[in-house]
Amino acid sequence: MTVQRYPRSTLRNDYIRAAVGVALCVPLAAVSRGSWFGFWLFASLTVLFAVFGLRTWLRARTEYRLTESGLLRTNAGIAGHAETGVAWAELSGLKLRFFPLRRDRSEGWMQLIVRSAGARLSVDSTLEDFDAIAEAALAAGLRNELPMSQTTLANFRALGLSPENLSDSG
Repeated sequence: MTVQRYPRSTLRNDYIRAAVGVALCVPLAAVSRGSWFGFWLFASLTVLFAVFGLRTWLRARTEYRLTESGLLRTNAGIAGHAETGVAWAELSGLKLRFFPLRRDRSEGWMQLIVRSAGARLSVDSTLEDFDAIAEAALAAGLRNELPMSQTTLANFRALGLSPENLSDSG
């Protein structure tokens, strides 16, 4: 069993983005009170940045446990602990998406979504040891003979995981 968390450097940068967004939008909302549109625009942006900061705080308190039998997420959030898990034997959905930051697709991040009958977990490539989780999910998807889109398969190949090689060795 391995335990993964989001790296502090990624979280720190997200905290900074949220704080700067709130710090810029609050005064602009206060100054633009004479303009209905300007006030609501900056008030909405303030809420958006505050929610982003809360989401970052929740991510900092989340752990993922990768085991041979599945993936378990533990959230230590506002309302206490919550656990969600997907057993590899019960895996019913698998998707790997890529979100490019540049037009030439040279930079970006990936999001892995795994589903079972009662659970859905989504992790992104900034998570520590993301490749190990992706490899375990792909192997389980192949064992369960899940249909996967060509995009998902191409994204696994881009990670260096060949579905053909995994199915031969599984």
